[in-house]
Amino acid sequence: MSWKRILHHDRLRKIEGSFSWIDHRFITGGFLQDLSTIEILTSLGEAREGLIMRSLIAYEPPIYQVLSLPPHPVSPPTREEIRQRQRERNLYHLRKIREALQ
Repeated sequence: MSWKRILHHDRLRKIEGSFSWIDHRFITGGFLQDLSTIEILTSLGEAREGLIMRSLIAYEPPIYQVLSLPPHPVSPPTREEIRQRQRERNLYHLRKIREALQ
């Protein structure tokens, strides 16, 4: 059994009323695991980065935490901030690929 941990105790989300995030079988039923690296890194990676920058989720591989809403919406990043994050993400992935090849 894998144990999960809370990434941000001060931002615990409380569900009021009905709520649906994603079908749990997407993760446990092998759907996610069957996606190629490209399928996961492109749209999922960009979506994750956008949600992190807007302070809506926290992510520390492999754990995601949907955060409680911040007091006010977080402004979207500038184009330069987006480019910088993309460069950092690309460098991170290149390092991981190099490590795997060694």
